[in-house]
Amino acid sequence: SGAICSYRNKRRIEVDYTSFSHTHELRYVMTDVLKYAENALRANRGIKSRLSIYALSVPLRERLDAYLARVSDLSRARVQALIEEGRISLSSGAKATKKTVLHKGERIELSIPSPVTIEARPENIPLNIVYEDEDLLVINKPEGMVVHPAPGASSGTLVNALLYYLGDRLSSIGGALRPGIVHRIDKDTSGLLVVAKNDFTHIALSRQLETHAVRR
Repeated sequence: SGAICSYRNKRRIEVDYTSFSHTHELRYVMTDVLKYAENALRANRGIKSRLSIYALSVPLRERLDAYLARVSDLSRARVQALIEEGRISLSSGAKATKKTVLHKGERIELSIPSPVTIEARPENIPLNIVYEDEDLLVINKPEGMVVHPAPGASSGTLVNALLYYLGDRLSSIGGALRPGIVHRIDKDTSGLLVVAKNDFTHIALSRQLETHAVRR
């Protein structure tokens, strides 16, 4: 079992998946190829952000979004977003939708958007603070607010507000885009969020949430 990846004149990536004994083998290869394409774009190597994927082994009536999420590191929601943006097409000529059923031998053309640099900046946004001490704070997140910056939502998030309120007095475990964020809730959901001011508190809160020692 294996896969053949050819890089034609460093301008196109074509991936031919033959047969795999385990799904995770296919997933590893697909993940590596996607990362290569993204890294190539960052390095400006002139590689087009387009992949050709041959679906040579497809379970009966598997949907396009489910297939791509299964064989790559893309989430199903991300695949559906790419479909809606018109970045995924099929060799059969059929219009790609999230409900499209794949057929054996179908070639999937997938365009990878150029990487977007996102930076979390402090913004003077009011916070509804329910509790605060030297280690953490509890915030009542309003409906409609995104928790942290992401493609399509680089400002107006809870993290932007936290950076203005606390500056660098937030845990660093979540990285530059998620400082202090221990857990998340959806944009369209209001509710309480615990924010860690240091790494020790972040780790302790994460463990308690995992073991259900605390309830949200």
